[in-house]
Amino acid sequence: MGLELTTILIEGKEVEGFQHLKLTQNIDTHNELQVHFPMDIFEGDEPIENHGLKSKDNLGKKISIQVPGNSISNFDKELKFTGIITEVSIVRGENTDAGNITILTAKSNDIISNDGPNYNSFENMKLSNIAKECCSAYGLTAKINPAYNSTIEYVVQHNESAYQFLHRLGRQYGEWFYYNEDTVYFGKPSTETVKLSFNMDLIDFQTKLIPKSHDYKFVSNNYLLDKVEEDNTKGSFNFKNDKTNKANNAGKEIFKNQKDVWINFNNNEKAGDVLKSLSKKHREAIAMNQIKVNGVSLNPAVAPGKIIDIDGENYRMTKVTHSVSYAGGYTNQFEGISGDLETSPLTDINSFPKSESQIAIITDNHDENSLGRVKVQFAWQKKQGISTPWIRLVVPHAGEGQGMEFFPEIGDQVIVDFEGGNAECPYVVGSVYHKSQKPASNTSSGNDVKAIKTKGGSTIIFKDKGGEESITIEDKNGNSIVIDTSKDDIAITAGNNITLTAGADFTITAGGNVNIDAGSDIKTNAGSKHQNTSGLDFEITAGINAKIEAQVGIEAKGGATAKLEAPMVDINGSGMTNVKGGVVNLN
Repeated sequence: MGLELTTILIEGKEVEGFQHLKLTQNIDTHNELQVHFPMDIFEGDEPIENHGLKSKDNLGKKISIQVPGNSISNFDKELKFTGIITEVSIVRGENTDAGNITILTAKSNDIISNDGPNYNSFENMKLSNIAKECCSAYGLTAKINPAYNSTIEYVVQHNESAYQFLHRLGRQYGEWFYYNEDTVYFGKPSTETVKLSFNMDLIDFQTKLIPKSHDYKFVSNNYLLDKVEEDNTKGSFNFKNDKTNKANNAGKEIFKNQKDVWINFNNNEKAGDVLKSLSKKHREAIAMNQIKVNGVSLNPAVAPGKIIDIDGENYRMTKVTHSVSYAGGYTNQFEGISGDLETSPLTDINSFPKSESQIAIITDNHDENSLGRVKVQFAWQKKQGISTPWIRLVVPHAGEGQGMEFFPEIGDQVIVDFEGGNAECPYVVGSVYHKSQKPASNTSSGNDVKAIKTKGGSTIIFKDKGGEESITIEDKNGNSIVIDTSKDDIAITAGNNITLTAGADFTITAGGNVNIDAGSDIKTNAGSKHQNTSGLDFEITAGINAKIEAQVGIEAKGGATAKLEAPMVDINGSGMTNVKGGVVNLN
C-alpha cells in the first residue's frame, strides 16, 4: 500500500507529505487521529524562530483521511475518518530543522457533544427518541437502532455532557455506542463481517479465555405492586464459538455461590420486565467478556463494532489502532470479544446517573392513585418546563389507613434525595423555608413556640416557656380551644355556635361553681325525666314571671314549711278546690 495513496484533507484541501499517521478507534471514548508533518509543510519559508506560528492556525479545523483498501485480501473497503483538530504540537530539534515537526491531533466529530456537564430529563420516551434528540442537537450524523424498544418512564441526564449521557445510557441498557468514519452508532452494532486470514492480511492473533462470575440474582423493590421483583440470571448459553462455551462453563464451576444484587429502579408497574431485560443484557456482557482477542492485520476495513472472521470463528471489535508509516506501510492492532451476541461489552446494570440531594419545587400534589405522592421540578428542569413523574414523600408515620397525612402545597420548596444515589429514583425528604416563604410570626428567641399551620389558617400552637405553657387550637376567624397549662384552665371560644353532642350520657362536673350565662334564652329539654338536685338551697328567680306547668300534676312539698306569698294570690280549681291541714287558718 503506497504512501501516496493515503489522502489527508484539512478544510477540504489536500495536505501531502505526512511522516506518520495513527488513528485510534475505541468504543469507550472518542476516536483520535494523530498525524506527524515536517514543520515546513505549514511554515513554508518562515525563519526557524517563527516556526509554529502557522501550524497553530490548524486548531479547530476539520480534517479527514482516506486509506485505500487492502488489495492483497481483495477487500476494497477504505478506512475513513472525519474529525476536528483539537491539539497542535510543535516539536523542534536542536540546531537543525530536520527534526522540526508539527503533530496534529484530531478527535472524531462527536467531540462537539462532549462540551461539558448538562442536565435534562425525558419522560415516557424510547431510547431511540432520546438518542435522536441528543445527536440532532449537535447536527451529528447518527445511526440509531437500539435493541431495547420499550418506553421508559423517566430518564435523567445529570451532570453529563450529551456524549457522556449517551455513553452511560448505552452501558445501562446494553446498547453499543461508538463512532466510525463520520457516523455515531447507538444500538445494535454493525452487521458487517471482515474475514482475516494468515498469509494474507492477518499477521498476529491471540485469544484469551477468562472465566468470570456470572451467577447473580438481581432484586428490586416495587412499591407500586408492593412486591420484591427478582430475576435469577443463572442459566446457560449455547454459543457458536466453542471457546466461549468453555469459558462460560468454567466460570460456573469456579464461581458456584450465587450473589444477590439490589437494584434501584424508577418504579413503574413493568419494573419486573425491565429488571429481567437489563439483567439478561448484564449476563450476556459478562459471558462475552470471557473471551478477549487481540492481533495485528493489514486490512483497514477492521473497525469497532464490526465482526472479524478468523478460521470460521467470529469476534466483535472493541478497539482498533491504525498506523501508516512514512514509508507507506499500513498495519492495525485490534482488540475484541466474543462475537456471538450483540450486547455491548460495556453493559453495567448499575450504570445509572448519580446525584446528591437537590432543592425542588412542588408542581402537583393530587395523586390520583392515592399513594401520597407529588411531582417536583428541579431548578434545571424549569427552563424546559418539565418535571418529575409521581414520586414518594417521606412522612414520620405511614401505614394502611393511618399515618401523618401532611402533604406539601404546590409551590413549596422541598429537599429531594435519591434511592441509592440514583437520580432516576427521587423522593421528597421534607419542606424548607426560604426568603419568599417564611414561617409564621409565632417564633421566639428562646425557641419556646412550636406550631402547625395549614394554608387555610388553621393553627395549633405550643408554648413551652416556663410559667406560660399552653396549647392553642385556632382558625383564621378566631375560634379557638386554649389549654392554659400554667393556670390549669381550658377556654373554648366560638364566634357563633358551639354544639356538644353525646351518643349516651353527658356529664359536667365542677369542683367549684358551674355558671351558665346566656345573652338571650336558655332552654333545657329531657325526653323522659328532668331532675335538679341541690345539697342546700334551690332558687328560681325571674325578672318578671316564673311559670311552672305540667300536663298532669304539680307537687310542691317542704319538709317543714311551704310558703306561697304575693300581694295577690289566686287559687283556682276549675272542678274542685281542696284545702286541708291539721289547723286551717283563713284570714
